[in-house]
Amino acid sequence: MIRESKKSAEETKKLLEKVRSREWGLLLLDEVHVVPAKQFEQVILNVSAHCKLGLTATLLREDDKIDHLNHLIGPKMYEANWQELQRAGFLANVQCAQVWCEMTSEFFAEYIRSTTDKRVQETLWTMNPTKFRYCQYLVKYHEARGDKIIIFADNLCALKRYADILKRESIDGSVHEAERKRILSTFQFDANCNCIILSKVGDTSIDIPAANVIIQVSSQYGSRRQEAQRLGRILRPKARSDNEFNAFFYSLISKVKFMKLKLIIF
Repeated sequence: MIRESKKSAEETKKLLEKVRSREWGLLLLDEVHVVPAKQFEQVILNVSAHCKLGLTATLLREDDKIDHLNHLIGPKMYEANWQELQRAGFLANVQCAQVWCEMTSEFFAEYIRSTTDKRVQETLWTMNPTKFRYCQYLVKYHEARGDKIIIFADNLCALKRYADILKRESIDGSVHEAERKRILSTFQFDANCNCIILSKVGDTSIDIPAANVIIQVSSQYGSRRQEAQRLGRILRPKARSDNEFNAFFYSLISKVKFMKLKLIIF
């Protein structure tokens, strides 16, 4: 893979020059929704091609740049209906559920005291003990069914804590490529490994077709594309009976129960 960067190595620069110096017949772009990003856009503008074809399962961005694809690549030519693909058996039949997890009294009290510190509040709603108990129950339930489970935790503190208590292997940005491949291969093919924990590095570019359950502990709140990408981890077609769900996506959400507070002034 090559990309435009001020820190590009000399070999990468030479390769880029070769790419720029010729006229290409077809420029094929996977995950085309990332093209409007500045670094990728510069590459597109410097490569000549008679035809450009973009592919993506998530034509979404949280900024206003998705329309830039019209002049960078061209208009949208085809969009498959995912419900039709699901009915035809090309995609798994997924049940999505939001699981509301009430904060414990201790965590709630600290949450109220930390109204000016959003980072502390985020840590509290992510590490909510009730959320962990729900996660623990879901892991036990789905492992007993023989399912393959991915727990997603963007918050690295939560990821390491869940991995430690649940005694499951985890992958984040600090895990080397060889170790990542070992963990993913074990998860895919070993019947004794049915649950792994991933940070947002698992949102894209991983191939684990055996996975059929996602438990989302923390995420980039409000990111439609991230949830769509994560949903894609369990959409591979799977054996099923008619009208039965064969994949499950749980999003665990901390519930803050506001109570009447008595203000006492000393």
